[in-house]
Amino acid sequence: MYAAPPFGARRFRPTVSPEPWDGVRDAGSFGPTPPKPPYSEAFEKYLSDPVVPVTTASI
Repeated sequence: MYAAPPFGARRFRPTVSPEPWDGVRDAGSFGPTPPKPPYSEAFEKYLSDPVVPVTTASI
């Protein structure tokens, strides 16, 4: 089951069903890009980019 986006009046509230739609939704491109560093010192601890280890052994 999908839920409506938690924006505006739905923020910090229980989930609700999304509005119905007709047809097929376009998923041929990526959505908006999230904020990127440098962050202010207050947020750096919580929003820093994670380091993802890359190994070639499993490829």
